[in-house]
Amino acid sequence: MAKAITRIEKHVPTPEQEQAQAVKQILEATANSRDALVVFLDILKELHRAGLLDIVQGMLKTRHKWGVTAMQTLNQPGMHRFIKNGISSLYFLGKLNPDQLQKIFDGAARGLERSAESMKEDKQTGLGGLVKTLRDPDVNASLTTMMAFLQGMGEEWNKGKKKVH
Repeated sequence: MAKAITRIEKHVPTPEQEQAQAVKQILEATANSRDALVVFLDILKELHRAGLLDIVQGMLKTRHKWGVTAMQTLNQPGMHRFIKNGISSLYFLGKLNPDQLQKIFDGAARGLERSAESMKEDKQTGLGGLVKTLRDPDVNASLTTMMAFLQGMGEEWNKGKKKVH
C-alpha cells in the first residue's frame, strides 16, 4: 500500500532568485521589443534635446499649482462660453464637406487677391460698370452662391417660427 503524503514541500524563492527572474523577464521583453524600444529611446532623446522633458518634469513637480491655476481659469465666467463655443465649432466643422470647404476657401483667397489688385489700381466703378460686372459669369456664380448661403442661413434661423404673410 502507498504511503500517505503528510508533508508538502513548497519551494519559496529567495529575494535574490525573484530578482534574477524579474531581470530575466525584463531582458526577454526588451529583446522581443527591440525595434520599438530603439524608436522610443530616439524620441525620448529628441524630447530631452528640445528641453521638453525638463518642462514636463517641472510641470509634474508643480502639478498642484498647475491644477489650482487651471481650475481658477476654468471658473472664469467667459471660459464656460469659450468651451461651449469651442465644442460647437468642432461640431460645425464636422458637418462640413472638406471638398466644398476647400473650394470656398480657394475662392475666398482668389477673391482677396483680386480685391488687393483692385485697391492698388484705385479706380472706381460707375453704374454702367456695375451692371457690366453683374453680367460677368464669375461674378454671377459668386452672387448666386452668396444668395444660396443667405437662403440656407435664413431657413435655419426661421425654423420653428410662425410664418406671417
